[in-house]
Amino acid sequence: MFWNCLKIEYVVGPRQSLTSADLLVGFHVLLYNLEHRGIEPIVACDKVLKGTDNRFKCFDRMETASDPAYISRCKENDKHN
Repeated sequence: MFWNCLKIEYVVGPRQSLTSADLLVGFHVLLYNLEHRGIEPIVACDKVLKGTDNRFKCFDRMETASDPAYISRCKENDKHN
């Protein structure tokens, strides 16, 4: 997703399979913390865990883009496109 769209800064999602109700509550907690409280996405994911016992994972573009595996994959993708 980061490679394909430069406007994406974070990718967030649950670490385990959830019911639709659990997913809805988790994303509401996440969005509340992001939009209303202005908390950074990684910290907002920790708040989801504390509030729902469901773990959400947050991938940050800056951290991901510096990972050697990501850099290697980008070079492969660039060759094929």
